[in-house]
Amino acid sequence: MAAPQFDVGILAEKKIQAEQYAAALGGGAMRDGYIEVARSPLGRAVIIWGWGHVDRLEEPRDEGEEFRDWRSKVWPHINARPRVLPSDDPKCKRQITAAKKLLPQCAMVIGASDPDREGETIWRHFLELTGARPRAVKRMICAESNPGPQRAAFLALKDPDQYYGRFVAGRAPSVIDLWEGTNHTVACSVFLRPGDLGKGYWPMGRVKGAVLGILHRRHVEIRDFREVAYFEILAEV
Repeated sequence: MAAPQFDVGILAEKKIQAEQYAAALGGGAMRDGYIEVARSPLGRAVIIWGWGHVDRLEEPRDEGEEFRDWRSKVWPHINARPRVLPSDDPKCKRQITAAKKLLPQCAMVIGASDPDREGETIWRHFLELTGARPRAVKRMICAESNPGPQRAAFLALKDPDQYYGRFVAGRAPSVIDLWEGTNHTVACSVFLRPGDLGKGYWPMGRVKGAVLGILHRRHVEIRDFREVAYFEILAEV
């Protein structure tokens, strides 16, 4: 196996974050889709950023032609383990291409996205998309944007297994959104009258469902409102 060309590959969530990390590690040179830091406390490094999510979850349309017929008997459909696929956004595809090229050349990969459950999901999906199998994987945890704390966090890397629960908590809503969005969109588009919207379909989802529920509840309250006499009691004590 050839020796790695870089000591570390750092996965940042967005470009401004990558630039901050480069400054915290001593400054770097901007390349095509990444920043190269020749001399950092961690050795020679490359910092690759995403545009938030660079991925999307596998949808029924990716699984087969039978899912394109919304009146077929394959619905409702639930895929318990949807694959992670590249985003259709050209900006994201460029970053994925850069990561696929660079990460196999790195001895260690550091997940350095935001320290919350969404950030945990972003860097893990990013790494999964590249297909890279680094010798070591670490997690950098820092909620600040100042170079001092960021540099300190890079010198105190964590075991990513400590934060696996955040990944599960971040991925679960995405999977549920996919289930609810696809199945409810198909059901409403087939059984309601989509022509009324002028689109030919009724797009639905977890967030839309909650908002429509709030609107409906308020509509019922207004519709069923009845005036009732009441008294106010004023007392000096």
